[in-house]
Amino acid sequence: INRQASDTAARVGEIASEKGKYWQYIDLVEKQRLISPEDSIALLAHLGENYDTVYRRANTESDPAFRRVLRDHLLSQKLKVSGSPVAILIMETGERKADWAQMFIDSIE
Repeated sequence: INRQASDTAARVGEIASEKGKYWQYIDLVEKQRLISPEDSIALLAHLGENYDTVYRRANTESDPAFRRVLRDHLLSQKLKVSGSPVAILIMETGERKADWAQMFIDSIE
């Protein structure tokens, strides 16, 4: 998977999560070879989402999904973390993030 396809796949994953289809999307990603950015968009469309809407969202810098992936990328740069897989887990309690986690997020934004 190339960098551009990887970035788009991450943004589409965020959109899938919003729609409650994250794990279905991941199952399809694991079975496919993503060559182009459009491949991941087509996978979410296969799960019933509108292709054009997902395409627009995945490529709009002001979209919340796009911004979350960008935030995560900037965080990895700030922490000097490179390579894959890297996961930073922030536990949530109910609808409110733990105070330490929110302070950490605020410090990097």
